[in-house]
Amino acid sequence: MSASSAVLQALRPLADLQSGVVTREQAVAHGVSPRVVARLLDEGHWRRLEPGLFLTTGDEPTFGARAWAGTLLGGDASRAGGLAAARLHGFNEDIPNLVTVLVPHARRPAPRRGYEFVRERPGVRGRSVGAPPRTSAEDTVLDLCTTALPEDVVGWVTLAVERRRTTSKRLRRTLQGRDRHPRRELLEGLLADVAVGVRSPLEL
Repeated sequence: MSASSAVLQALRPLADLQSGVVTREQAVAHGVSPRVVARLLDEGHWRRLEPGLFLTTGDEPTFGARAWAGTLLGGDASRAGGLAAARLHGFNEDIPNLVTVLVPHARRPAPRRGYEFVRERPGVRGRSVGAPPRTSAEDTVLDLCTTALPEDVVGWVTLAVERRRTTSKRLRRTLQGRDRHPRRELLEGLLADVAVGVRSPLEL
């Protein structure tokens, strides 16, 4: 095995974890020199997603790769949110055109095509979960319901519960932890119905 093959093998577990996406800093930390990176790009083995951000295959990036790229672009403590988080949790069938990435409020990432960076204040949402990091299923549902039409609020709640990504009890507890929510009254009534066995938007 050549030296370059050995260092690429050392990088593989991290690349696999991150859906094939690595930063320049991560590559260098694993011994992949800038010269090797340039050769891999020139030969089509790697693909440049953004300056300093690479996909370690020549394929089109999957949604998982796009989500990882967004959180890496956002920096430490960044996480997928909104429709992107719903897709990662498995209760949004559609692949969103924009990947929403929540970043600490003090951070101002440069705009990137295909990404929406949203600054969030501490304490509003709970901890991140999963890989790539994302808002919890409960916070994701509540975020999506913030500006949703009433029928869409019903849809998000029942879909997330029906697919066993959360429960009405956990959603109520998360809702109680938020100081404000524009759909609080609707959600409280809806979650009471779901708790007694209502399973679908049609039933409601």
